[in-house]
Formats: sequence, C-alpha cells, structure tokens
Amino acid sequence: MCCLWESVKDNAAEEIPSDAQDLILGAVGQARLLTKDKFQQFRRLVDKFEEGESQEEKMTAEDLTGFWEMVQLTVISFHLR
Repeated sequence: MCCLWESVKDNAAEEIPSDAQDLILGAVGQARLLTKDKFQQFRRLVDKFEEGESQEEKMTAEDLTGFWEMVQLTVISFHLR
C-alpha cells in the first residue's frame, strides 16, 4: 500500500497540491513505522515474555497489553488521517 501511494505521489506530483503530497508522505511514513518498527518491537516483547527473562526485566502480560494499546492508538490515529 505504501508503494502504491508513493507511486501516485511521484507520478502525479505536478497535479497534486503540495499540502496533499505532504499528507501522503506523512501517511506512508507512519504506515512504514507501524509495520516495521512497532510490530517488530511487539514481537520482541512477546519473545521476552515467553522466555521469562530475569526478574529485573521480567515482561508481564500487562506490559504486553499496554504496549498493544499504544499500537492501537497509533492505528486509530493513522486511520483518521
């Protein structure tokens, strides 16, 4: 989806107002951040939880829930754009 919108922006740059191009770039960047960074970070947290690392770094189900709720807020914000 990101590639599609980048292509639209690049191929029709002369026809798309700069404000709209900025919105496209912002949405593409946010989508990439979400899919690449946040989901990978969540995967690492789940791995930590399953491995039951040392007590100092012990991951709890509440930690996972809290992180996932933050990701959901990002998704909602992204959807509203």
